[in-house]
Amino acid sequence: MKKNVLSGSLKRRQQTARPSPAAFTLVELLVVIAIIGTLVGLLLPAVQAAREAARRSSCSNNFKQLSLGMITFSDAQRCFPPALAPGRDVGGMHPGWILTILPYIEEGVVYSKMEIEKLWITGSSQIGFNHIGSSAKQAAHQAFRCSLLVCPSSPIPSVASIEYGPCLRSSYAGISGSSDAAWKTVTTATDRCPDVTTSSGNNDRIDCYNGIMSPLTSAQVDALRAAVPAGSQGPFAGSGVRPAMISDGLSKVLMLGEQSAWGLDSAGAVNECLSGGTQGWAQGGIYTTTSEGRIHNIAKVQRAIGTLQCNKTFTSGNWFRSNLDSKIAFRSAHGPGAQFARADGSVAWLDQSINITTYYLLAIRDDGQSISSE
Repeated sequence: MKKNVLSGSLKRRQQTARPSPAAFTLVELLVVIAIIGTLVGLLLPAVQAAREAARRSSCSNNFKQLSLGMITFSDAQRCFPPALAPGRDVGGMHPGWILTILPYIEEGVVYSKMEIEKLWITGSSQIGFNHIGSSAKQAAHQAFRCSLLVCPSSPIPSVASIEYGPCLRSSYAGISGSSDAAWKTVTTATDRCPDVTTSSGNNDRIDCYNGIMSPLTSAQVDALRAAVPAGSQGPFAGSGVRPAMISDGLSKVLMLGEQSAWGLDSAGAVNECLSGGTQGWAQGGIYTTTSEGRIHNIAKVQRAIGTLQCNKTFTSGNWFRSNLDSKIAFRSAHGPGAQFARADGSVAWLDQSINITTYYLLAIRDDGQSISSE
C-alpha cells in the first residue's frame, strides 16, 4: 500500500517538474509581425527596382534588335527603310518601316503573308499591297505578335482595335527629323521639316526629309533607284536614306525613339498618343497626302522629351485616335526621359533635361554640327 502511494506521489512530482509547452504571448506575436512587416517594407522597393531595371534592360534590347534589323536592311537594300513607302496609295496601305524589316528580325513568315513584293509597280515610284482588309492579309496582320515592338514597362495596351480590328501597336517610332531652324536660318519653304500645319483642318504638316526615317519624294526615289547596284533591286531599294547621306555620322543621329508612357490629348484626357497609324504595327506611323500625292511621315523631334500633350482630341473607339499628329513626343514609362537607337545600332538614354537645340540637332542627319548624345 505504501509502495503504491509513494509511486503515485513520484509520478505526480515528475509530471509537475516537466516544463509546460512553449508558446508565444500576444505581445511577442505582434513584435514578430511588426519585424516581418518592416523587412518586407524595406525589401519591396528593392525588388520593384530590380524588376524595373530588368524591364528597362529588355526595352533596351528591343531597340538593339530593331536597329540591327534596320542596319541589316540597309546592307541588303543599300538604304535605310523609309518610315513609310513613298508614292500614291496602292490598294489601300503603305508599308511602314516595321513591316519592311520583318525578314531581318526573323519574322520572314509574316512578311511573306503580306505579299508586298507582288505589288511593286516598276518604274512608278509606288509601293504598297492590297487593302489590308482582304482576308488572308487581315488575318496575318491581326494575329502578329512580337515582343520586340512592345516595351515591357508600358501601361498602354499593346493590342488596340483600330481600322481593321485588333492589331499590335508598337511602343517605338521612327524619327523623321526636325526643323532645319535648329542650325540655320530658313523659311517655311526651304525648311525640310517645317513646324507648321496643313491647310486642311488642324492636322500637323508632316513633310520631313532631313532625318534617317524619311520617305523621299518620287523624284528622289527614282534618282536613287537608278544608282542602286544590280542585285539590290528589292521592293524598297533606293526608297530610303542611304548611309552616305548621313554625313553627321551614324553614331550621332537618332533613328528610333520610345513612346511607352501615357499622354494627354488636346482635351486634357489621358490617351495613348502614339505615332502608330491606322493600320497599327504594319504601317508604323502616321501619314497624310499633299496636293502632289506624296506620302509623308512620322514622328518629328519638335517637342521636348517627355512632353505629354498631343494636338488632337482622340475620341475613344475612333481608329484615328493616334493619328494626324506628327509631333507626338517621345516619352518613357521608365522615367523622365526616353531611350533612343542611333543609326549605328547603339542605344542611348536621353534625359528630359537635355538641351532642346541639341536634341533637335540629333534628329537631323546632315546639319554639320559636332553634336553627340553622350
